[in-house]
Amino acid sequence: MPNGFGKLIYSDGDTYEGNFDHGKLHGTGKYTWTSGSSYEGDWLNGDRTGKGTYIWSAGDKYIGDFVDGVRTGWGKYIWSDGDWYEGEFIEGVRTGQGTMHYSSGSVYSGEWLEGNRHGQGTYTYAAGHVYVGAWENGDRKGYGSMIWSDGSSYEGEWLDNKRHGYGKYVNKSGTVFEGQWLNDVFQG
Repeated sequence: MPNGFGKLIYSDGDTYEGNFDHGKLHGTGKYTWTSGSSYEGDWLNGDRTGKGTYIWSAGDKYIGDFVDGVRTGWGKYIWSDGDWYEGEFIEGVRTGQGTMHYSSGSVYSGEWLEGNRHGQGTYTYAAGHVYVGAWENGDRKGYGSMIWSDGSSYEGEWLDNKRHGYGKYVNKSGTVFEGQWLNDVFQG
């Protein structure tokens, strides 16, 4: 049973270099899979637990907290396409507070649930529009306000990303439309 620092080469070609305790990966170390993926960071009784960096062979990268080998706690996930998220994870999924930066230039900052924008948050679109308000399962739903890049604005109820319910829209020339909206169409 290895104790202390060492290097282990598995029969399938995977390698581990780091600390051992009674034969288990324990302390700090780096595990490299033959696929090209790797994890470097804290280990506890053979599991990735603590702070670490996981790099997938396809180029995605996660830097942050792990519990029993799963992204749980605070971390930063960087996709190979340029998107990146920094915030809370529960069991490998964006849940809690966090900020997502999209490669398009758009940014969402707020609450997440099971990988979706959910709760209160602010989405700043690459085109310059800004939405502040309620989200449900990734869609604008509930009370919120949108300011478009041309200066027009809407404050009120949303459903499935559309103005729906009572709200007030002011277009760029200052004309006000206040009342009921149905599927993004003013009803009066």
